[in-house]
Amino acid sequence: MSRVLIIDDEPAVRAVLQLMLHGHGHEVWTASTGQEGVHCASAEDPDVIVCDLFMPGKNGVETIRELRRDFPDIRVIAMSGGGQHGQTDLLRVARGLGIAAVLLKPFCMADVSNVMRAALNSTRLSTARG
Repeated sequence: MSRVLIIDDEPAVRAVLQLMLHGHGHEVWTASTGQEGVHCASAEDPDVIVCDLFMPGKNGVETIRELRRDFPDIRVIAMSGGGQHGQTDLLRVARGLGIAAVLLKPFCMADVSNVMRAALNSTRLSTARG
């Protein structure tokens, strides 16, 4: 299967996604911050990165911007529970950065599978909602 990096500040979300993806044969790494995620992407060379948008410190948009600049061939899935950060719709901004897909929280295994398949097989932006 593929090599996947999950970047999310919530341990439960990282654990659930890791379990789901590993159970479907993916090799999975996790990072709890944007900074740690960028470092891990450099060290592990993932095929797909699932990055939460709302994180303390370096938010998901900043992280995705850096990942797209440094690793343009890696597919990025933006993950969000919705909402805005101040006056900025981070999901809309992330779409403008060339992400491969969107995974909306809450999600189920079918959502994760569909978004992973879309990210790996398509250049079109896909959205899954739980």
